[in-house]
Amino acid sequence: MERRTSWARPHLFALPALIAMLAQPGCGGSQLPGAVPADQQALRELAAAYRDFYAKNHRAPKDAKDFRGKRPGQGLPNALEQVNSGELVVAWGSAPAEDRRDTILAFPRSAPDRGGGVLMQDCRTIRTLTAAEFAAAPRATGH
Repeated sequence: MERRTSWARPHLFALPALIAMLAQPGCGGSQLPGAVPADQQALRELAAAYRDFYAKNHRAPKDAKDFRGKRPGQGLPNALEQVNSGELVVAWGSAPAEDRRDTILAFPRSAPDRGGGVLMQDCRTIRTLTAAEFAAAPRATGH
């Protein structure tokens, strides 16, 4: 008599383990693994757009209107939404500078009271600061 091996049998043990693993409650809300919080994403988007604008125009953006070619959904949806709502404060007119990794260029409006992620003037570094660290850090001076 011929013996058949079912490919599904070894997987019967894996399926319950996978279901149990996916059902485990997380400690970060409902974000997907690897998902970036909207405020951090906004800082990343702003950093890239600010650098690109500076490289193309040889000057720093004066305000959010300088990004008029970009609309929400076109490269910086979180950044524009947060800038337009006043949630993200930017030192417009400050040129990106590699030697300004300790100078704050942009931050959430709540950062002075609660701390949070901030974009440094090198337009590459995003740091998470406490309220005390935020108060002590130098800020870029815009126009």
